[in-house]
Parts: sequence; structure tokens; C-alpha cells
Amino acid sequence: MIQLTVSQGDDCPLLGAAVTVNGIARIWADFDCQSGMTIGDAQKIARSLIQLEIVQAADCPRPGDNVQAS
Repeated sequence: MIQLTVSQGDDCPLLGAAVTVNGIARIWADFDCQSGMTIGDAQKIARSLIQLEIVQAADCPRPGDNVQAS
């Protein structure tokens, strides 16, 4: 992790927190559901914002999907 400051809403889980997304244990901010939080997650977020293809784990929600998180 590169330890940059991130601002977020009060009700948002902390980066790296254990969460459940659609009933599956995940790490909050592991965008591609592949290997924890890495610079690759940031790159994939940037790519998705400009509508470039990204690769994610098969059961990982796609950018923009509505999910249930707890």
C-alpha cells in the first residue's frame, strides 16, 4: 500500500476493512477482487472511468453494479 491520504464519507468502510459484498467476504477497495489492495486497483478504477476494458475475478462486481455491503 502506498499510504496516500484518502477522504471519504463517514459511513464508508475504511480502506482495507473486511466487508461482505453480496454475501462474499471481501477487502474494501480491492476493486478487482484478485489480490488485496494494490496499485493495480487504482489503475483499473482509472481505466473504468474512461471506459477502457478491465480484468477482474469472475465473481467480482463490475464497476457501477449495485451491491449489498456490510
